[in-house]
Amino acid sequence: MSSDILTASQLNSGTSTTGIQVVARIRPSLQHERQLAYPCIFKTNQCVCTTDPQNKLLTSEHPFDAVFGPESTQSEVFSSLQQNIYNALCGVPLLQINYGVTSSGKTYTLFGTEQQPGLLTLSSQFIKQNLPEARLFISVVQIYLNQVSDLLNNCSTLKALATQADPLPGRVFKEFRSETELNQLLKKALALREQSATNNNSQSSRSHCLIYLVIQHNDGQNQLCFVDLAGSEPFQATQSKICQQESSFIRTSLLMLDKAIRDLKNLSSNNSNSVSFRSSQLTMCLRPFLQPKLVNTKFELPGSISLILNLHSNAEGFYSNKETLNLGLLTKEIKNYAKTPSRLGQLGQSVLQVAKSVRSSMSMNNSMNASQISELDEEYIAIRRQEWDWVQEQFSQLGEQLYKMQEQVEDEIIEARRDTVKEMQELMELELQAQKDEYELELLEKDEEIRKLKTALGL
Repeated sequence: MSSDILTASQLNSGTSTTGIQVVARIRPSLQHERQLAYPCIFKTNQCVCTTDPQNKLLTSEHPFDAVFGPESTQSEVFSSLQQNIYNALCGVPLLQINYGVTSSGKTYTLFGTEQQPGLLTLSSQFIKQNLPEARLFISVVQIYLNQVSDLLNNCSTLKALATQADPLPGRVFKEFRSETELNQLLKKALALREQSATNNNSQSSRSHCLIYLVIQHNDGQNQLCFVDLAGSEPFQATQSKICQQESSFIRTSLLMLDKAIRDLKNLSSNNSNSVSFRSSQLTMCLRPFLQPKLVNTKFELPGSISLILNLHSNAEGFYSNKETLNLGLLTKEIKNYAKTPSRLGQLGQSVLQVAKSVRSSMSMNNSMNASQISELDEEYIAIRRQEWDWVQEQFSQLGEQLYKMQEQVEDEIIEARRDTVKEMQELMELELQAQKDEYELELLEKDEEIRKLKTALGL
């Protein structure tokens, strides 16, 4: 072992400035889609390039952390997420969001197929490979027409709570021990998910789907949340009433998520930790991953966030895809002054794996002597002692933080009430605007019917 001993403060890495990871993926064109001589959206290096179909001279480039073209594989997309999954093994929660218009490939990216597993399956494989002794649990929740239901508990209704650390305490978690068991649970849950045919997608998801993955191991438990958002579509007067309600819900809930992201972007400029969560069930469910806290004048998010922008190159959806890209660029500007994954957690996992590997090999080969085994155990114990010193230090700091938090609670409650009133007002305005749009379309239809009748009657 090196003579340089890591101190507790060194093991617990310091604060660093990171941003939300934003990745773009352009899906291939489908057989029934019109092939364009010049695609509206395409990849160049690590940029998404756009060409306006109305004015082909108007082009722009959008840089992201990673960009994947139509030929990309599921494994290649997962490679961009792999570091965040590893950080989750070291105790950093992860929120992974798949965002995009309908029929852009969100569900495929997350769930994949038997031949091409998606991010969820690849993540569980990675966890099992790097932490084989861990137990894995899954919960699947959908949000449909602003109602939350548990897809692993016969669609039982859940109530999202705005004030608790866990906004969905009643949901069911199921353990899985293999990829086969995971696929069986997902198949059962997704069979209950709300889907219907739309103008742009024959099997469009009409609900937001949240998959919570919990890792339990000797040092505690970590949580990951994968989100497959429903895709928005332009309002169509010819749709059925239920389809119009679904579209209105999807647009409104995505607007509330966009607003929460904009609030996070504006935190550093207005010196406020106010982020909109109560205005929709979606943002309330995501609150544990998005709720910032102010520490020494800087904002920290609870963990890592990865946003995948799912896109297609069709001219018909160009402007909707541009909105997706603009949200991605805005998200990239969010700064997170949070602690990086503890080197202690990474060292602990590495030493544990080495020790297990050595002991396993000894059962087949007794070439290692007792002194070598003792030396390895002493190194592992030394790191664990440093871990205990760090824990004591954290308890001391926690006591100071709790005292400061008591002084802030009353102000935060008052601010939260004000935010609730403001958000309810905004939600009502959005709903009124949607109703107004529907009435205007109905009036236009009636005017057209009257015009046709007059023509038929010769008036």
